[in-house]
Amino acid sequence: MATNNGVDNRVVSGNFNILAGNLAIPTTTSALGQITMNGVRILHAYGPGFTDNFFAGIAAGNFTTTAQYCTGVGAASLASITGGNNNSCFGNRSGNAIANASDNSIFGYAAGEKIVSGSDNAIFGKSAYANGLGSYNVVVGHEALLNAAGAANYNVIIGQGAASLYTTTESSNIVIGHSVAGVAGESNKLRIGSGSGAGSGQLNKAWIHGIYGITPGGATTASVIQDSTGQLGTVARTASTAWTPVLAFGGTGGSSYTTQTGRYVLVDGVVTFTLNIVLSAVGAETGNATITGLPVAAGHLTALSVDYCELDIQDIQLTATVTGSTISLFAPVAEAARAPVTHGSFEDTTDLVISGSYIV
Repeated sequence: MATNNGVDNRVVSGNFNILAGNLAIPTTTSALGQITMNGVRILHAYGPGFTDNFFAGIAAGNFTTTAQYCTGVGAASLASITGGNNNSCFGNRSGNAIANASDNSIFGYAAGEKIVSGSDNAIFGKSAYANGLGSYNVVVGHEALLNAAGAANYNVIIGQGAASLYTTTESSNIVIGHSVAGVAGESNKLRIGSGSGAGSGQLNKAWIHGIYGITPGGATTASVIQDSTGQLGTVARTASTAWTPVLAFGGTGGSSYTTQTGRYVLVDGVVTFTLNIVLSAVGAETGNATITGLPVAAGHLTALSVDYCELDIQDIQLTATVTGSTISLFAPVAEAARAPVTHGSFEDTTDLVISGSYIV
């Protein structure tokens, strides 16, 4: 038995049992301090000095890195590490291309495989973010964010196959759900769930607590609406907005005004408005009277209220309707009949107030 300071230097065949003491190996270098199999490293702790690196798996880590505090477990895990620090990778080929990146936590076969300099990623799942190059991503799920081959950053992707349509630098997205694919090229989006049926990974009902019965604390509130694609939006409950009503005859405006004002507000797809017109000169135009200028078109023919009118027609209650962005005026001509009001009913001092609501 050959010994050196109590260390057994024998080369043996067959099983080797340590019944007492420790298996002491020197500091890892490219030639020493390794456990190999068929000439290929499977366990070592290479790094500059005592840097708390640990690599386990066929060809995990390397013998040129200056990285510190890195752990790579799995075949070819962290095989390209050069100067990045604080990386923890578990799974065959996990973090395989990481060079100067730092602070990545990666778990799963081929997870984060092609990240080179992207840092601060948390990746969990087979082939999760396997082709990406970005930083500050949280990716959880089998093949989640698999196809993003650019520097996609600041994403939170959770679910099997989630964000599969992201292929380049889509960033700052939150995608949650089985196979919620997203849209190529998008950023700063939130997507939760897919479909509206009962199939695998689809949703047909949703519950979110902490909303109903709660009064918001902000100064401005808004109603939430949803379109047919599932996108959410709001219709703000804001102060009214000014608009300018224009009196026209036969489709042509030419009157002069001492007052020409209007206000409107759009809430939940309903416009509520008012207008006041006081003429200083009717003008020379002829034809049926209309008022144009409504900034939001009506989706349907709607009756309005003529609150006040001072016309050449006396003691007659006018009526009005809105179609699109045009208000038409009518006067009764017989029981249950009416006719358009024309230029001849207006004077230079005509005063008209109309209000109403309509669906856009």
